[in-house]
Amino acid sequence: MTGAERTQLATELAREWTSRLSAAVEMMAQQPLSAEFTLADADAATPAAGLPSLDYSFSHAAAAPMRVSTPAETSSGIATIVLKASGIEEFDDGLLRETWQEILAQAASGLAQHVGMRIGATVSCANAIEVSGPLAEGVLASIALSMAGTTFEPLIVSFPMPFLDGLQADQQGENAESSEEARSGSVVGHAALPPTLDLLLDVEMPVSVSFGRTFLPIREVLKLATGSIIELDRPVNQHVEVVVNNCVIARGEVVVIEGNYGVRIHEIISRSDRMALQHLTTMNPYLPMRISA
Repeated sequence: MTGAERTQLATELAREWTSRLSAAVEMMAQQPLSAEFTLADADAATPAAGLPSLDYSFSHAAAAPMRVSTPAETSSGIATIVLKASGIEEFDDGLLRETWQEILAQAASGLAQHVGMRIGATVSCANAIEVSGPLAEGVLASIALSMAGTTFEPLIVSFPMPFLDGLQADQQGENAESSEEARSGSVVGHAALPPTLDLLLDVEMPVSVSFGRTFLPIREVLKLATGSIIELDRPVNQHVEVVVNNCVIARGEVVVIEGNYGVRIHEIISRSDRMALQHLTTMNPYLPMRISA
């Protein structure tokens, strides 16, 4: 796998990990969490090696665990908010550590589900192991968290090269099988399509572009008036989503064409990822209303 391919794959995994982490924290704390990821330089590996770290071993690459390194102030700060939201006012360092590990375990379990759908096989994630020392060579992602008016120090997620290469190897094997089937039976496959499919090709479906989302309680919605500003969860430099029939199918950048807005497609969402995205939209049941723009 080339460096560019590893970077692209790590970006996908970091995005999924961030989404799963946000969903876990929001579900437990019953309030929104702002989480943004960026790929970090190799220089970030040195300070990350000195942070409290957990290794998560995924079955597709058991010998190359993913590592999550979190500043103590970040883990204890998020855990404190979660515990207080649960009505717990008195706690010690041990309970804070257990709460943070439970949050990360939920995110890791979600990422394992995503990886499994990506390669078309069951992928499990073993219990976390507390570790220390240098990070394995790979791609690093820095995730900045902000919650309840507090911005926390970013945590570092490390995807070792064998971890990434294992995913690509499985995908290449599936692609090779699909290509062989296509070469040997492309005519048969085309003939096997239902003859009524042509009737659907002219059916029009609603297409929209999502610039971002946010969650507001009804009391905040009732306060909206002309001139009110709603802050969305998407940075200005992040790709927008193309939505067809309430399903995200692609991501791209906004362009202007003869005075009209348009979207230049950069990424087509796979079927498995679309299923995962649909699953994520149901993971915030405590919030009564969603605003999309």
